[in-house]
Amino acid sequence: MESLYTTNLPQFAYTAEQVQNNEKQVAEQLGFDLSEVMQKAGAAVFQYIEHHYGNHRRLLILLGKGNNAGDGYIVAYLAQQNGYQVTLVSFVDVKSLHGDALGAYLQCQQAGLAVCQSNDLLLQELSAFDLVVDAMFGTGFKGELPEHFGQVCTLVNQHDNLPVISIDVPSGVNATSAAVANNAIKANVTITFIALKQGLLTGRALEHVGKLVFAGLALDELFRDKIKSNVTRFELSQLKKALPNRALAAYKNQLGHVLCIGGNKGMAGAIRLSAEAALRSGAGLVSVATHPDNCAAVLQGRYELMVHGIDAEHQLLALINKASVVVIGPGLGQDVWAQNIWQWMMNAQCLRLVIDADGLNFLAKSDKCTTDNLTERVLTPHAGEAARLLGISNRDVEQDRFDSALQLSQEADIKGFFNNLDHNWLMKMLKQRIDDKAMLSLISQWLKARIKSPEGVFEYPKSGTPQGGIISPVLANIYLHYALDLWFEKKVKPRMRGRAMLIRYADDFVCAFQYANDAERFYEVLPKRLKKFNLEVAEEKTSLLRFSRFHPSRKRQFVFLGFAFYWAKDAQGKPRLRRRTGAEKHRASMSEFYQYIKVKRSNKLNTWMPQLKRKLMGYRNYFGLPDNSCSLDRLYSYVLHSLYKWLNRRSGRRSYNWSNFKKMLMYYAIERPRVSKRFIHVDWY
Repeated sequence: MESLYTTNLPQFAYTAEQVQNNEKQVAEQLGFDLSEVMQKAGAAVFQYIEHHYGNHRRLLILLGKGNNAGDGYIVAYLAQQNGYQVTLVSFVDVKSLHGDALGAYLQCQQAGLAVCQSNDLLLQELSAFDLVVDAMFGTGFKGELPEHFGQVCTLVNQHDNLPVISIDVPSGVNATSAAVANNAIKANVTITFIALKQGLLTGRALEHVGKLVFAGLALDELFRDKIKSNVTRFELSQLKKALPNRALAAYKNQLGHVLCIGGNKGMAGAIRLSAEAALRSGAGLVSVATHPDNCAAVLQGRYELMVHGIDAEHQLLALINKASVVVIGPGLGQDVWAQNIWQWMMNAQCLRLVIDADGLNFLAKSDKCTTDNLTERVLTPHAGEAARLLGISNRDVEQDRFDSALQLSQEADIKGFFNNLDHNWLMKMLKQRIDDKAMLSLISQWLKARIKSPEGVFEYPKSGTPQGGIISPVLANIYLHYALDLWFEKKVKPRMRGRAMLIRYADDFVCAFQYANDAERFYEVLPKRLKKFNLEVAEEKTSLLRFSRFHPSRKRQFVFLGFAFYWAKDAQGKPRLRRRTGAEKHRASMSEFYQYIKVKRSNKLNTWMPQLKRKLMGYRNYFGLPDNSCSLDRLYSYVLHSLYKWLNRRSGRRSYNWSNFKKMLMYYAIERPRVSKRFIHVDWY
């Protein structure tokens, strides 16, 4: 008999919503109705039981409602027909069943199978069963388990020797976000259908999924062809095949050069392991830039490494120029030596950079603009590092790992915009409105003015507008007005099914669409439009995000111009568009104030306190908008504590107690910043 399941998992994974919204359409296109699909699902689960648990004859099947319960009823019917002893326990009134699930229940009823209520199970000894089949919740599960479901899941989990097979998704696991409810069932095997669900592949969900088995139910190939996936899964064997074959005559200089930067004083282990991993992966040359005290420890026993002790950050320049890829962070630390190296690296021209460990901690404190010169970046955060990068808690990350990954690059951005702006196109655009040939000639000369690189080399640009010039933002906005704004207004909006709008500031922009398919269509054509003008979308900074008043949540937010925007309910329970300082910008501002106070603390107060006041006022003028009072208060409190700390460290004794400190603040008129009375107006939904 042909196997109805496989342990070879598909490469692409999908959200629960994608499967729910498209399985019926795919089935009908192949000539199936959903009742036939349910029969196939139940048959696949029963076949797996026959093949792997054939001697486990006493089955306990736990049932909820909906199609997942329907699959469970089909398994029960097939098991009974093949001589198994089957006990059915339902956690819902069977009268609430409908559709295909009701049909499956009636099939069991006609076969003489009785259904027990959930309370009866709590009185039974689970050792009376050989195998549990979990058919309580499927792809529709979100949040926490109802109490009576949770009690039974806990009871099952306490019996370690009792194998559990979950149908499609373990009860208590969110198939989209990988969030795991309290008391979620822990399966030995999960058999999932039609398409691989992304929430089964990562985080705490892995502990509850057990061995993952796939049953395509004859729908998987068409589903894969019709539905676009945003998640790709790789086996180690696939990654190995992706590595280029090494020529027999190859030598080390042809096989790439990896530079690993890290290993602060007394922390040589992590950078040594990173460098050794690069060697084992096939890199021809591996250099290590580390603290001078670590050179001997890193080199010991691995003499093919080229180890360099770094006293000053400028010593990295020669090493970076030779490297194919740079790794920064393992064992880097957070002291002055590490800070200087990180800051220097962010100003260097690295085409490929892997940021790990302490590098991610520095990145979490950095302003967005400090990493704009990095062409290709790979971030390797665990949940805690991702939480710091996003300014949220570890729990928030685990509640939706995929959404957290997307939030690490939120709003749309044009890759290398100021460097890639096409001079010929720009001049054509200017001629649309400017007739003065002398002015056009002057602009053309300005665009071609030579630039001095950080290495001291003069270059004559063939594209782009040098950032920092007073006319550069004006020309850049003219360029995008023709390349993007007019196109969106005249060509895109009339073709949309619903309403659409574009909000742009320089090369950062947000597009809002009433319908998801409109957003997806625009997302597909945008790169083609920009390519025409020698531009491209910065994929690492661009994403599609569901952002709706009907689904208010802080997790569904986007960052634009330093603000994080999200929907939340007000005191009357009505949805309101709210904003707060973006986590990245908030951390960068706190760090800037802290360093300013630390550097200035020994100077006379009247020389720098007025400037500190102006800095606070400047921050308030930009970020002092409604809904952002908490961010303002946090920053102000941080500034006060930093000021109090460093003023009291100017000498061997304390300069201020809190009473005198407050009087000093009053003298220099440093007051708590307040939000203005401006409100967000949303003219459509």
